[in-house]
Amino acid sequence: NEGFIHLCTVDQLAGVVDRYYRGRSDLLLLSVHPDRLGAPLVWEDTTGSGEEFPHLHGPLNLDAVAVVEPFVQVP
Repeated sequence: NEGFIHLCTVDQLAGVVDRYYRGRSDLLLLSVHPDRLGAPLVWEDTTGSGEEFPHLHGPLNLDAVAVVEPFVQVP
C-alpha cells in the first residue's frame, strides 16, 4: 500500500514487534543480505520520529534472503 517493503535492523526489531505485532504467534523472521537486493534500499524517517528505517522500494528477490525462521516472542 505504501510503495515499499518495511524492513528493520536487529536493533530495531524489538520495538517494531512491540508496536505492530505484539501477541502474534504466526510471524516469520527473514534475514536479508542488503548487498544482494535487486531493488533500491532507502533509509527513511517516514513517521517524523527521527529514527530511520530501511525500506525496500521494489520486490524482495528470494536470493537476497539468507535465513527464514519462526519468530517467537518472549513474554
